[in-house]
Amino acid sequence: MPTEIIAQGESYVISSTDDWGPGTPYGPIDHQDGHFNHGFLHVIGHPDSVAEIPEAVGKPGVIHLLTRLNAPESHLMSLGCDNGIYQLDPEQVHQDGPRCYVGFRHHLP
Repeated sequence: MPTEIIAQGESYVISSTDDWGPGTPYGPIDHQDGHFNHGFLHVIGHPDSVAEIPEAVGKPGVIHLLTRLNAPESHLMSLGCDNGIYQLDPEQVHQDGPRCYVGFRHHLP
């Protein structure tokens, strides 16, 4: 199934896909374009560990979302996250803005 847009607003997109990403756990990945992925960190049931995720440091909203996704009673788990300044629209080269990505999947507690 191609990516399906579930909800979209001025500052967010929630989508679903059946595309396989990297298997977990995965190690650090240097994308050679200025972005560095620090790798998978298993934080289910360890809310204090969420604050140690480099991509979430200093971003209280991301920390809150990751803490809720990975709560012991949650049926979800995070797979990865990233944030930074990204091109918002490929057709408009000067339309860069802050963006955040959080990948997650179903998980049985």
